[in-house]
Amino acid sequence: MSQVRVYVTPFLSDGTYGTEQEITKDVISIGTLGVDTDSSDYQIGVFRNSSVRLTLNNREGFYSDVGIDQSIFAYKRADAKVRITYTEDNNLPFCGTAICGDAILCEEQTVFQGLLNDESFLEEAAQEKAEFLVLGYESIFSRVTVPFASISNGDAVSDVIYAILNQAEITDLLTVSLINIAPKLDEQIDDKTDLENLTAKEAIDRLLLLSNSVLKIEDETVYVTSRDATVDLIHTFFGQASLNGAENIINVRNISNGKNRMFNYMTWRDDTVVFQSSSSINLYGVRKREIDSTIFNDNTKQTDIVTELVTEFAFPKQELEILTPIDASVVELNLLDKVAIDYPTVYVPGEFDLPICGIAVCGDPLSATLPRALWSLQIPSARRYKILKKNFDFKTMVATFKLREI
Repeated sequence: MSQVRVYVTPFLSDGTYGTEQEITKDVISIGTLGVDTDSSDYQIGVFRNSSVRLTLNNREGFYSDVGIDQSIFAYKRADAKVRITYTEDNNLPFCGTAICGDAILCEEQTVFQGLLNDESFLEEAAQEKAEFLVLGYESIFSRVTVPFASISNGDAVSDVIYAILNQAEITDLLTVSLINIAPKLDEQIDDKTDLENLTAKEAIDRLLLLSNSVLKIEDETVYVTSRDATVDLIHTFFGQASLNGAENIINVRNISNGKNRMFNYMTWRDDTVVFQSSSSINLYGVRKREIDSTIFNDNTKQTDIVTELVTEFAFPKQELEILTPIDASVVELNLLDKVAIDYPTVYVPGEFDLPICGIAVCGDPLSATLPRALWSLQIPSARRYKILKKNFDFKTMVATFKLREI
């Protein structure tokens, strides 16, 4: 925990944000921190709020509600900014005092940024502690509605998403730029009626599905992109007996063949549009999904959408979770980063020594035995995966990544 720091930016009495202040000394515990895209087994096009639970020592009353003299919250406690950082080495060298070989040069890396959620606040008098849930900045999307008058029929999906996000409540916290909104399928909408009276999150969920895209927030900036992984390989996880790098895999778990997230036959409700993958149906049978939306009523656009989605999900792709120790290289990993896994099978000798070339007699158990595999799992380093979800547990200093094969 000495490598993790927590900062809070409270409101001033006039309702504006004040100066960021470190509160690490009062942190009792930090829960598991999660950042997610649409990684659930049976849903696509739905982004998840990132969150972390924070327990603070409130003996001095610093984190009590507005009205308590000692409280750092002068205007309101909800929506105070929270920033959590990680430092590779707790004892950073000062200029002129770093000793070569003894000091690690590193930077303080921001792991999480979000808003204090006052709805789930819990306090205990006997232990004088305060418990908060901190939600990622994207939680603000659920508290603003769609600016319906700012959207017109004929607008591209990217323009509609930009109009929804380009509201003061959101842009006061996040950078929203049309340049960063690049959905995979950027069709022009036919009827905006479906978006009326929705929250920004509800509307964006629908538009992400129809454009086969995902939303993510990095460095306080909103990005809407295709589901494609980064072009470059960002990181490699090494398993036991890897000859290519130091082992950094604690466990590989929840390995699935990806059939839980596949569909090969898609229709449009109340319309005749349909698209299917015959090769996938021949292998796995019909796995049907249906789109229910009037945002697009042009059959050509509807066909483009169902074709794009079936092409993306017609065949199963392996999904799994990797557990690895938290370090600077792991903290830097982002959603959709391309990664590799070098997880070879370990072989151990049997009762007799391993045979030496030229003296082993084939079929003679007394002169030669084949090595026995210690692990049944093997993941070739040539495979590529992308990150769908990441969790950091600062109590155990273990990071968990959910990966999907590319």
